[in-house]
Amino acid sequence: MNWYYDVFGQGPLFCRIQHHNIKEITISTAVGGTCARYSAHYVATNDVHYINPEDAKLQDILLAIQTTHC
Repeated sequence: MNWYYDVFGQGPLFCRIQHHNIKEITISTAVGGTCARYSAHYVATNDVHYINPEDAKLQDILLAIQTTHC
């Protein structure tokens, strides 16, 4: 957090949190304490790659194209 304040200044800082449906991942109380110490705020986000379930195959194809090494 110090690095972010050094780079971006003392303005508002937002901590991004995201739910992944993975039991092993929890929000640490240390993160909450750190954000409170720096007067930072939480922003709940999520990645959205498609809206309709039938578009999942197209997303898989795009991902395969992006990650293919020549």
